[in-house]
Amino acid sequence: MADKIGRNFGKLSGKEHYQVKYPSGRNSFTYGIARMYGDSKNFNKNAAVGKIVIDHAIFPIAGTVEESLLVDLKAAVGGCYPDELGYFWGKGEYEDYVVLQQIVHDIIDYGCGDRVEVGKTFSCGVGDGFAYYVITSVARVNCSVEWRGFCADRYVDRMFGYGGSFRKSDITRFCGKGIRFDEAEESKTAARRLESLRKYVEDFRTRYGFLPSDIETSVSRIQ
Repeated sequence: MADKIGRNFGKLSGKEHYQVKYPSGRNSFTYGIARMYGDSKNFNKNAAVGKIVIDHAIFPIAGTVEESLLVDLKAAVGGCYPDELGYFWGKGEYEDYVVLQQIVHDIIDYGCGDRVEVGKTFSCGVGDGFAYYVITSVARVNCSVEWRGFCADRYVDRMFGYGGSFRKSDITRFCGKGIRFDEAEESKTAARRLESLRKYVEDFRTRYGFLPSDIETSVSRIQ
């Protein structure tokens, strides 16, 4: 029997899921958001075989996962303040994974300067926050951009959506720094961010008992 919004839980437990992780390879997990609302027809189809669609925490991809594999993550601890580098570290496991991804992207982004270059990250104001994107490929006239889930509200820009191909000339204005701050200080911050990456990585491993394989791969490339 369907509930008030048309969901039929089928072989699911009936439990509501939100921030989750599930096994992905040896001693690693993938983080994501469970699609519990929205397209009831698709939800019911997957529920009939005990599965739920999980949107990746960071990347614009999704997978259908057996509910029995899902590990529900505790809600973030309130009252957390940014650390010396401006990251909200230590709020919770899901949030710490997102922060690790953001640190890696920020390190790569700094190396791109103001150029339309692979790895350059930019943001667009949406609602009361921002939608974040990274340039994934660059050709002579166009470049490809892809959404990133750094905003807790997972905002998406109306023009860029979850990504696509756009003219480089339209992306250039998003890549500039705007108001120039002290470049020497920015350089020092970038150096501290790179030096602190290992600290964040080891802290994650200590807190949660493993390091996500995608983070491990990204860190090895940077260092």
